Amino acid sequence: MKKMKKMTEELEIKKSQTDRLLFEFVPPVIAEALRSAKPVPAQEFPDCSVIFTDIPDFFTISVNCTPKQIIEVVTDLFHRFDRIIEKHKGYKVLSLMDSYLIVGGVPNANQYHCEDSLNLALGLLFEARQVVVPKLEQRVRVRIGVHCGPVVAGIVSQQKPRFCVLGNTVNITKTICSHSLPGKALISNAVRAMVTKNLKSIFVFNPNGYIELPSGKILTHFLEKNEKSSVWDIVDRNKETNDSIDGYRELHSNDGDTEWHEATAAAYRVISVVSAMDPKPSETRKALTRLRSVKRKFRAVQSNDSGVSVGEPNVESTVCSIS
Repeated sequence: MKKMKKMTEELEIKKSQTDRLLFEFVPPVIAEALRSAKPVPAQEFPDCSVIFTDIPDFFTISVNCTPKQIIEVVTDLFHRFDRIIEKHKGYKVLSLMDSYLIVGGVPNANQYHCEDSLNLALGLLFEARQVVVPKLEQRVRVRIGVHCGPVVAGIVSQQKPRFCVLGNTVNITKTICSHSLPGKALISNAVRAMVTKNLKSIFVFNPNGYIELPSGKILTHFLEKNEKSSVWDIVDRNKETNDSIDGYRELHSNDGDTEWHEATAAAYRVISVVSAMDPKPSETRKALTRLRSVKRKFRAVQSNDSGVSVGEPNVESTVCSIS
């Protein structure tokens, strides 16, 4: 009996480990359906929020750090992101190099997905600042775009299932992110209107004006703070003795901006000198060129899905989610 009990306990541990791995690729509710061999049709979500974030200084980091150091920085950053995403009821759809795509209200409906997503955005900005880049000794800055609207979500591939989110809402969010600034979260007026209507939280915004889209213009605002929650509550961390009461001084600190600007200028000078001295592109130069090419395609506003985009309008990529 003792042997059987021990085997049962070991099986439960293995099952738990397998579940955690599966849940990295598909949401738990869908994973259960797949495990039971039930069909999982694509589903339309008329109201959800989408968050897109990236590291605007990634080129500078790539030039100054070794590949191992880059992996360590991104791993530390994404581990911190995962904790905050779970706390604020988001779901990670995609991580590609330095980019992160998160949805709220999908696949589990959430009446307050916009409020949760704005708190999540504030948490992501703060957690990124806790990661220090080797050699440069500067804190990581991310930029964020948030939008809300309808999407279609479903599972692609049976052998290696991926949870895929499609729709113009995703495209608009990518564009909003590209217009954001380092260390800032830029949101659409649709998100602002939604959180103002629900009044679960009181968020403070600064106007940014209109940004251009292929289909027209969209009004945007920079997210500043949640009047009802401190940063420490949002990220679930204790306030240190010398920290500000609400944490927003630390969140919006400009410390390091000048150093990042100088480091970026120096990185471009290094690449220019190397290119001038060597008529043949170096392996580093080739890698950086490929990296920028993939990132440009991924962020193209003509993308019709949540994965690697295509260059022509109205053509959908066959890759919907990469983790």
